[in-house]
Amino acid sequence: MLYLKLCNRTIFIIMIMIRKLITSIQQGNYFTTVNLRYIKKLFLAAITAVVTQFMQLVLLYPCIASNDLHVSAIRRNDSVGLWLTELLFVAILYVVYQVFHSGMQLKVENDEFV
Repeated sequence: MLYLKLCNRTIFIIMIMIRKLITSIQQGNYFTTVNLRYIKKLFLAAITAVVTQFMQLVLLYPCIASNDLHVSAIRRNDSVGLWLTELLFVAILYVVYQVFHSGMQLKVENDEFV
């Protein structure tokens, strides 16, 4: 039950942060500290989702495997695929965070130069 609450909250946070980030970018605010903060919160929520998915895979798989081997193999493959997809999402978010961080530093340097 706790796992479901945590997953629902992380998905909710991810959706809110993506909406805020898109709204901010549509307003023309690209490299700002607010956007960097949104991406950081999005990154932390995604890491939480990956960790909870991995814990579910490690803790619940033995219980499923003891019940039915065929069903457990299918669920394990689905869970591993989902976990790898979430891990790829986290990697992409890290790259986006680095791009926005570098862009913000360039913007600050450009403002100081002028």
